[in-house]
Formats: sequence, structure tokens, C-alpha cells
Amino acid sequence: MGLLKYKPKTMAIIGQIIKHININSVEKQH
Repeated sequence: MGLLKYKPKTMAIIGQIIKHININSVEKQH
């Protein structure tokens, strides 16, 4: 897992992006 080398702030940003992608995917399914 290369993600472990990122800083906490970067992980938080990546987490927010993943959440947005997941929300968009769910909205498209309905």
C-alpha cells in the first residue's frame, strides 16, 4: 500500500474525493 507514505492531510483530501465519487455513483444508479 503506497498510500501509507502520504501525509494525514493528503489522506483526508483523498478520502473526501472518494466520498464524492461514491455519492455520485450512488446518485447515478437511482
